[in-house]
Amino acid sequence: MKAFVIVLFLIISQGIQAADVSGNVFLDNNSNSENITITFSPVSPGAVYAVISPDINGFYTSSIENGVYDVIFEKAGYQTYELMEVFLNGNITLDDVTLSSATVQEISGEISGLLTNTSIYKVVGNIFVPTGETLTIEPGTEIKFDGYYTIYVDGTLIADGNETNYIRFTSNANTPSNRDWGNISFFGNTNSILNYCIIEYGMEENSENNGLITVYEGNVAITNNIIRHSEERGVRIYSPGAALIKNNKLYDFRGGITAGSDNPNSIIIEGNEIYNIAQIGIAVSVNVENAVVRHNKVYDVGIYGIQNWSSIDIYRNIVFNVSAAGFSSGIIIAGGEPNITNNTIFNTRHGIAIYDSDFFDPNPIINSNIIAYNSGYGIHSEGVPQPQLVAYNLFYNNTMGIGNNNLPAGVGVIATTNNNGVDSDVYYNIFSNPELESLDPTNPLFCYPTSTSDAVDAADPSIPVVDGHADIGAVELGGVLGIGNQQLVSIAVFPNPAGHFVNFKAPTNVQFDQIDLIDLQGRSILKQKLNIPVSNLQFPISENLAPGVYIYTVSNDGKIITQGRLLKN
Repeated sequence: MKAFVIVLFLIISQGIQAADVSGNVFLDNNSNSENITITFSPVSPGAVYAVISPDINGFYTSSIENGVYDVIFEKAGYQTYELMEVFLNGNITLDDVTLSSATVQEISGEISGLLTNTSIYKVVGNIFVPTGETLTIEPGTEIKFDGYYTIYVDGTLIADGNETNYIRFTSNANTPSNRDWGNISFFGNTNSILNYCIIEYGMEENSENNGLITVYEGNVAITNNIIRHSEERGVRIYSPGAALIKNNKLYDFRGGITAGSDNPNSIIIEGNEIYNIAQIGIAVSVNVENAVVRHNKVYDVGIYGIQNWSSIDIYRNIVFNVSAAGFSSGIIIAGGEPNITNNTIFNTRHGIAIYDSDFFDPNPIINSNIIAYNSGYGIHSEGVPQPQLVAYNLFYNNTMGIGNNNLPAGVGVIATTNNNGVDSDVYYNIFSNPELESLDPTNPLFCYPTSTSDAVDAADPSIPVVDGHADIGAVELGGVLGIGNQQLVSIAVFPNPAGHFVNFKAPTNVQFDQIDLIDLQGRSILKQKLNIPVSNLQFPISENLAPGVYIYTVSNDGKIITQGRLLKN
């Protein structure tokens, strides 16, 4: 009897030392998962080497001695996949694994031409796209960095994916970190595109604050991408010819987007979703001209949602869930005379802050914003600087009040009513509940004003309207987060009559991406389509074009913003 108990104890003890491991492994081009081998290679003492295989459907289960293993998935004709240093103990289900049939090509050095999606490219050294050369990457292609390497673009990079086939720039590590490779850097006279790409797990923290994408010079369109997981910034812009940063999702960074200094050209930061940022969501530095920050959602940020030092337009952004620390704010103005218009700012410390700087002399216009539910002031001025205008805003439930000092005389004092009969100060600022449908960003009605909201039809009437409304805040009644209808705007066209060229020059807050020249019979004569919208352009006219009267149209994103007559000499 005693011997039986000892044997039973040994059996139970041995069972306790084993882990029940299960999971799934698939092939990317075959539903039959037979003949895949899964090797458990011991890392820790006490771990025991084992090899198993899945069933025809890819499912596997086995009892493996407790310990730390490298788990290796292999099949002839497919890329090997490894899970490194997996601790097996108790019941554990491993992540699903799909083995790729694509061939692997190692790349480094000077590269141009075409990278196709039939291969996976492993980067084993820095990559250079030479001046005058173009590197094109097909949709669905994977670029995996096997070390701290960078893509330097002096020529042109065309990485143009689509909604169903993203191009991926990523780490080659099985368990990637947020500093596994360098970045993508643009120089020279480039005219490059990053569209529908996933760019992840690169760029260590650095004193220059360079980003996972860094534009030193040239024209670059960064659109519809997922940019994530880095110790540094997502996008860093220095002095490009023109930069379009539009409709991207950026998260898990120290900083989101930073636009550099001494830039006279066009920078558009539009329609991006920026979140899980340790410091600043969007930063625009000193001496940046012709820039606009619009239609972005910025949230879950550690210090500032938007920080600005220049005289730019900041409008129709939603900024929320910024740190409640005493120095934090949804938007901070450190310099310049920016137009802060039609934004919605809530759940921050201070809604809008004005930095105490006599040298940079911040002097913003604060117009038609919703500033509500903040734990500090609606507007916080740290010292001498003050806004030049505070008008048509809605302030509500800011714990410390509308503002602390240096606001224009009369702001916050009920003295009249606005055009809707709502109590207001003499600048038509109002102080009632904004009645937004939802403050939950997952709700389809996020930040929509209700039809009974006092924000409806209460904005500055000079602001372009959507669906007949000039509403306070970022989202119009009906849920339009946008510029509004494309009204015809005044654009300078000269010389007119024209000879071999004609200049189109728009106001600094207006951009266009297409010029069309049409004859009086409605026939298209000349057309120029740009990758990146600009505010001014010299349009060449063929010497062979017959003298006469033509119609020009100036468009942006497929919508005509102005048109007129041009006389050709």
